[in-house]
Parts: sequence; C-alpha cells; structure tokens
Amino acid sequence: MTLFLSHFLIVVLAGEKEVVWNQTGFWFRDDDGTEISATGHGSPDTDEDTGIADIVPGVVFRLRFGIRATDADGSLVPRLEFKQGTDCTVGTWTAITPTSDTFNLYLSDNFSDGDPTTDQITGGSFVAGKILESTNPASSLDLVKNEFTEYEWSLEAAENIALETTYSFRVSNDGAAFDNYDVCPTLTTQPEPEPEPEPEPEPELTPSGGGAVKPTTVTFSGRAFPNATILVVDKDIKFERVISQNIVTNEDGAFQVDFIGILQSQHSFGLVIKDEEGRPTQTKFFNINTLANDFVVKDIFVPPTVGLPERLVTRGRNAIITGFASPNNDVSIEIDDIIKEEAKAEKDGSYKAAVDTGILEFGTHRVRVKQVDTSQKRESDYSPTNAFVVSRLMLPKTDLSGDGVVNIKDWSMFLSKWGSEEETQKKIIDFNDDGEINISDFSIFIRAIKK
Repeated sequence: MTLFLSHFLIVVLAGEKEVVWNQTGFWFRDDDGTEISATGHGSPDTDEDTGIADIVPGVVFRLRFGIRATDADGSLVPRLEFKQGTDCTVGTWTAITPTSDTFNLYLSDNFSDGDPTTDQITGGSFVAGKILESTNPASSLDLVKNEFTEYEWSLEAAENIALETTYSFRVSNDGAAFDNYDVCPTLTTQPEPEPEPEPEPEPELTPSGGGAVKPTTVTFSGRAFPNATILVVDKDIKFERVISQNIVTNEDGAFQVDFIGILQSQHSFGLVIKDEEGRPTQTKFFNINTLANDFVVKDIFVPPTVGLPERLVTRGRNAIITGFASPNNDVSIEIDDIIKEEAKAEKDGSYKAAVDTGILEFGTHRVRVKQVDTSQKRESDYSPTNAFVVSRLMLPKTDLSGDGVVNIKDWSMFLSKWGSEEETQKKIIDFNDDGEINISDFSIFIRAIKK
C-alpha cells in the first residue's frame, strides 16, 4: 500500500505544471491624473501597446503593464527593468530605482506609492496590482491560473540620456525573465539638434484675407543663473523638438532668447533651463499663434534647480541639498511642505544646505525650493520636486534596490553592475567614491549584506 501511494504521489507530482508568466500589454501615459484618469502619453494620446518616440531628456512619464499567469498558480514579485535596444527576451537588463541614472523612479503628485490598480488594459479575471513611484520591485502578489494583474510606475528620463537611442522596458519576476513577452514597450529619444542655420530674410506672405504677414519674432528674457543652458522646445500636436539653444554668460544670470516663429500655426513653446551640472528647473510653456504680432515674454524669474548628491541618507546624518539660483538671492527650501530651511546663492549662483535627518521619519521625503529677490520683493515659482530617503542602513548606497534592506535582490543587482560594460552602471557600485570599481567595493558590499 505504501509503495502504491509513493508511486501515485510521484506520478501526480510529475504531472504538475509550473506557472507561465506573460507580459500581455503596456501603455505609456502622462503623469497628468490619477491611476484611473491619467491620459496616454503626449498629444494626441498614445494608444495601448504603442511605443513612444522623439522623447526629450528630463521627460516625466508613466508606464503600465498587463501581466497574466497561465498553466498554474504562482507568486509574482514584479520588477521593472530597462535596456538599450529592442526585444524583451534577450540582453542585459537594469532595474529602475530612484538613482538608476538613465531612467529613474519619479515622485508623482497624482497618486500615492502602492495605490491599487484597476483593470485598464487587460480584461478577464483581474487582481489588483500596484501603481508605484518609489518602489521597485513591488511586494509579492499571488495569482491563480489565468488571472490578470496590472502594474504601473512613474518614471523620469535622465537629463544626460543618450539621444537618437531606443530603449526597451519589461517586467520580470524579481529578476527572472517571464516565459512570454507578447509585447515589448520601446522609447526612442529625439535626434541630435541640428546646428542653427544662418538667418534668412524674413518672407512676406499674403493670406487669403489680403495684406502682407511676416513671421512672428518670439523673445524670452529674464534671470536664471550663470552658465545655464536655455533650450526652446517647439511642441506641436504631432512633434516635440528643440529649436534653439543658448548659454547664459551674464554674471547676474540675465538672459534673452530671440528666434523666428513658424508661420501659420498654433504652437506651444517651452522654455527649458538647466544649470551647469545639467539639472533642469521648472519648464514653462507659452501658447503662441505665430500669425500674430511679435510675442515677447520678459522679466521671467526662473525657479532654482535642486539636486541631492546622496539620495539615500542614514538617519542622524545630514542630507545635502544643492543647486543654482540667481546670484546673491535667498533660497527657500521646503521638506514635505512643512520643514523650511534657508540658503544663500553665491556669486556663481550655486547654493548648498545641510538638513538634519534626526527629526525625520524613515522613508522618502520630498524637497522643493524657490528663490527670493529681496531687493525687488518678488519670489519665483517652486522648482521640480526631488526626494531623498532616510535609511536605517549605515551605508545606504549598498541598498541598490532602494527597499530599505540589503539582501539577495541587491546582490543580483551588484553582480549585474559589476559585469556591465557601461561606466554609468559601474559607477553606482563605487561605494568608497575612489573612482575605481575593485575588491574594496566588493568588500564593502559583502560586509553590508552580512549585517
């Protein structure tokens, strides 16, 4: 009898199937609404299962995935990954974190990290997943055979992202590739800007109503910071491209940008300003009818930039906040919209502040800044929001996944970066900041993972 049961058990176990994971759909979205109301990326809205192109550095977007378990039940730890190139089934993949360089997790004002998802792109028997802004991988989710789920992440393309380059995205099971990638989302960055042509004589056109019309001259002027780069982006309903680039050379940060507008069209011109370290300030868009008279926007008071040399900070140590503002202006720093700190911009526009983390809770804290010109009694808008994480770890840099612990997930990411040929990936594991990746960094990581 015992022998019979043993053989029966072996036959049953041999006949059991393993779960098959399938990436069934995706959707690039703008960060312009809640989990339900956000629209497709760009204008017109990008459809489901459609890649996006002509993407400018620093763009914020969201990416949603449909996932299905087939053949058997299973447990899923969704991890968002990217690589350069196409085809989700091959290649070296990098998990996206708040500091993964090419693409980073982005804190959204439209949802809270971990909010449940609803059925947007899958259909069938649905189990709620998560929409995330600071967590990757997500926590484990159990799916019964043939059930669907959806996960979405809020992301930002780095300011130094390579142009004319295609990237792919996929979800893995905590680093293990899915069995099937029915679709593979791709993002292609915009081409390198062409050199500005020599000015041509302004043509005169005669519209149907009679009378001569010349192109609109668009002028932006104001104060930014020394050595800032000013980009003018022309955003139409079908495209988005950089049409002008200038460097601020004035010591006080004053700038003026002039260019000839495109004829016979309604356009949205964006003013993108970056400091000398490549950090962007808040982008401003202006809707212009280029058949109108000359368009002039002056006295633009540019918000400061905000940077964090270290995004992960051990509690009790100072979080360092840096950036650029107009020289000699006061910089007002807000943390979580409650705590306020002050700094002063130097003659070159740079500022630096140290924030005591001893009074802060463990976890993510948002930072935004604005500048104040006391002589003219005016203040700028706020900068884009940045964030740092107060950690329990003595060396937070070894927490490569950003989940608050150093474990097998970080070990897998460490090995991937150790063997990577990309210098930007290797730089992430330079734990002692000596500019080299060697046995010293390996030793630091091993000590961290043992604790």
